[in-house]
Amino acid sequence: MPTDAILSTARQFLGVDPTVSITLEPIKRGASGRTILRVKTKGQQPFIGIHWTDEREDNEQFIPVGHFLKKCRLRVPGILFESLKRHVVLVEDLGDVDLLSLKDQPDVIAQVAHVLGKNQISIASLIQKEQNAGEQVPVVFLTHKALEKNFLAAMREIEALDVVAGKPVRMAIEDFD
Repeated sequence: MPTDAILSTARQFLGVDPTVSITLEPIKRGASGRTILRVKTKGQQPFIGIHWTDEREDNEQFIPVGHFLKKCRLRVPGILFESLKRHVVLVEDLGDVDLLSLKDQPDVIAQVAHVLGKNQISIASLIQKEQNAGEQVPVVFLTHKALEKNFLAAMREIEALDVVAGKPVRMAIEDFD
């Protein structure tokens, strides 16, 4: 069971026995055959436990990609501990901020795309994970290079859209070629 695997791995990482209280809080944004839980215990910073299945082949690449992105100095959760045997990784808890959460309703992507286009920002790709109807939908837009002033203007406009839930986050990705 994924929860048991995360709990056992957390106990191993923390070096505590079964008498120590550990709280596991579900994070609804689990996807791609992964169970994601916030792990809390007294006297420790919370961290995230992720259990994956063999449902998707690329799940086994989660840990190597995480290490690679961290080495590239991208702001991604650091890997604290991994148990390949249990299919569990423990990572830093960066809080509840998504890159962009949108309301689940028609025309939302078009509204954001319009703002980007109006500010001369071209979309290279986007990732949107399916959620239950009516829930917020996390969305990641990968864009082509654009002027900084255009990004700043677009971020202000996107944040003001009534379809955006919370403050959008922008992350620069460097091209080293």
